[in-house]
Amino acid sequence: MSKISVREMEKRRREVDYAMSINDMNNTEPSQKEIELFESYIDGEVSLKQVRTTLKKRSM
Repeated sequence: MSKISVREMEKRRREVDYAMSINDMNNTEPSQKEIELFESYIDGEVSLKQVRTTLKKRSM
């Protein structure tokens, strides 16, 4: 696990909360794999670029 600051972790948590609220407005339920991917992002295990790439591959 990569060490990130508490401030960075909170920023990432807000970003994920925002993305999840958009899904709620669109009546879209995230899959378990997406939730795990978001949790990995919050913990600093993956970068935002990796999240985008993974989600883009899944949507194709």
